[in-house]
Amino acid sequence: EKRGIQKKTIENCLYVLATGKSEEIEKIFEALEKRGIQKKTIENCLYVLARGKAEEIEKIFEALEKRGIQKETIENCLYVLARGKAEEIEKIFEVLKKKGIQKKTIENCLSVLAQGKADEIEKILEVLDKEGISTAKICEMYGWIFLNNLKTIEQTFSEGAEYLKQYMQLKGFYNRIISKEEIRNICKEKNIELNQFLGEILGEQYIEILKETLQKKEGIYIGQSIPIQKEFMQNNGNDLLELGKQISRNFCYQYRIKDKEEVESRALEIIISKCGNITWNCDNIEIAKRMIYNKTFKYLKADFFTSKELLLDFTNTDYSKQFGMLEKERHQDVDLTNWNINEEQKQLLMYISQYLESGYDLNETTKMIANDLQIDVEEILIELENIKNTRDVQVRQGEEK
Repeated sequence: EKRGIQKKTIENCLYVLATGKSEEIEKIFEALEKRGIQKKTIENCLYVLARGKAEEIEKIFEALEKRGIQKETIENCLYVLARGKAEEIEKIFEVLKKKGIQKKTIENCLSVLAQGKADEIEKILEVLDKEGISTAKICEMYGWIFLNNLKTIEQTFSEGAEYLKQYMQLKGFYNRIISKEEIRNICKEKNIELNQFLGEILGEQYIEILKETLQKKEGIYIGQSIPIQKEFMQNNGNDLLELGKQISRNFCYQYRIKDKEEVESRALEIIISKCGNITWNCDNIEIAKRMIYNKTFKYLKADFFTSKELLLDFTNTDYSKQFGMLEKERHQDVDLTNWNINEEQKQLLMYISQYLESGYDLNETTKMIANDLQIDVEEILIELENIKNTRDVQVRQGEEK
């Protein structure tokens, strides 16, 4: 309070009271102020007061500035000052430099410097080298790669469907049309069946549709959402316009929204700019329209409700408390066995928690993860809502018992 930190802010991070020592906290404040770090910035990451050491913070600043990392970048991730060790950070920089990882990539995720170990990063890079992964691909997925551990990266390239999407991204099979021959080779490499591949990458409900497409075309599209193809628009433009109106009418009715024009405009934008993967992978126009309807409806919900309500709920309830662990080793204590969520959802929650620990809010976190994993922000929000709904049902059932 002497430093003007509000009571409510402290209540949101009681960990600082439990573990921080007043004398050390005072020294930390002085070290941060000396570097021009403002009170508002500190409030957003009080963890630095709980875990940081003034002397180490000074050394970390020197190590980062020596590498050209600007104060503004450090302010966006004070977590690196709380969890990092100057000596280890220097080693990590050397390992990354040898691989050709540029400063800009490192700046985008300073958490790697805070949580990473040079020896493990070096071993991860050896695995990636062995698998022929380019430096450019490593930079694209820098956050996901180095916020995970060596075991996860090894599993990504081992047999089985675990981390299959990340495998595809790293191997260059993502965000493009992938041929039948390439799919056969991947299935052989991973020792999985075609149905397992299609279900894991694009969803079990679409397996038969995708198999039909593979029989008619040279391949299927796998990757982020893309715009609808020009030819499809020319042939089905009126149907898509009518579909956009239908979606907006039903959406406004269900959620009691009066501004139908705004919803219809956004619905058409989603259809045109994000449903091209559907129209390529599904030749049956009626089935494609149903798929477009479902996707657009979910994206609208993410835009108008989930992005605000879910993020607020996720941040303020036991979801973030269980996964936003302040001690890295405590991740292992989180019991997920009763959550009734799949492995991909567990991975997403753990990944989110690592960014939350770093001082980012959940809105920033979802954007960064979307960039790391090359997926739409809406997809992350939809997945979080699925997790929340599953957890809420379990809580209610527990209360009823």
